[in-house]
Amino acid sequence: MTNITIPGQISGELVAVPKKEYQLFHSFLEFIDIKQIFFWTKEWQAKEKEADKDTATGKVSRTYSNARDLKKALNLLKI
Repeated sequence: MTNITIPGQISGELVAVPKKEYQLFHSFLEFIDIKQIFFWTKEWQAKEKEADKDTATGKVSRTYSNARDLKKALNLLKI
């Protein structure tokens, strides 16, 4: 067995993986907190790539030092 398919939704599920295959990706699994599994969905990863592209091309807003200034800026965007 060389291919392993992990269900898209594994929260609360039991996933059995043969020992040989488990050893191949064990180090990757150590870094995924089950509470953060949503971060690894295709949709979320696509949004992360889009955000990285926006950051690289300068399509980001300026930073705000306080909530009041941020609220003012957001209110200006309202249509």
